[in-house]
Amino acid sequence: MKFNTNINIKATKDEIFKKLTDRENMSKWMKGFQSYELLKGKDLEVGSEGVILLNIAGKKIEMKETILENNLPHSFKSMYEADGVTNFVTNHFEDIENGETLWEQELDFRFKSLAVKMFSSLVVSLFKKLSKSILTDFKKIVETK
Repeated sequence: MKFNTNINIKATKDEIFKKLTDRENMSKWMKGFQSYELLKGKDLEVGSEGVILLNIAGKKIEMKETILENNLPHSFKSMYEADGVTNFVTNHFEDIENGETLWEQELDFRFKSLAVKMFSSLVVSLFKKLSKSILTDFKKIVETK
């Protein structure tokens, strides 16, 4: 399942980069965030790996993050793996007028089992809403100075 989402943020790419790469801020814009642990490499370095622990609706979810490309503050690509789902996320940041930045995300969810694939088609809108919600919450953090 592939889809795109985007948001305009009243901040420069550098300001966004600082907030986005500060792991301490993740709990402020990622619903259910519990912790992040770096497992391999340096944080946000290509090939680095970490684990994000989430608690969503009382369910604990462990996601492995792998950084695939890092061209920050312009773009980066990462892969997230959790219980039968792999999500490739490509992020692009583009300067627009008045010091604003357009953040575009390309999301590519891949499901490993037939049951999960069938279930995913029923909740496509939920995936899209959750992805947009993360961007909206991040925007609020960045724009609140």
